[in-house]
Amino acid sequence: MAALFWLYSLLSLGGYFLAGVIIALCLIIYEHTLVREHDLSKLNMAFFNMNGYISVTIFVFTLLDVLL
Repeated sequence: MAALFWLYSLLSLGGYFLAGVIIALCLIIYEHTLVREHDLSKLNMAFFNMNGYISVTIFVFTLLDVLL
């Protein structure tokens, strides 16, 4: 996440990119709440699904920032 915020400032990206990074940060926080030390039943959801949502979010908001 730090690298994405650094990239935001380095490339002078706009608000859409920043919004996407903030949404991705919220998704990462949620991802970490899914898995507990003694309950790994939601591990697949946390790892595969959430990482997919995070990457699509970053892509879409970066695309919006570049195109608009």
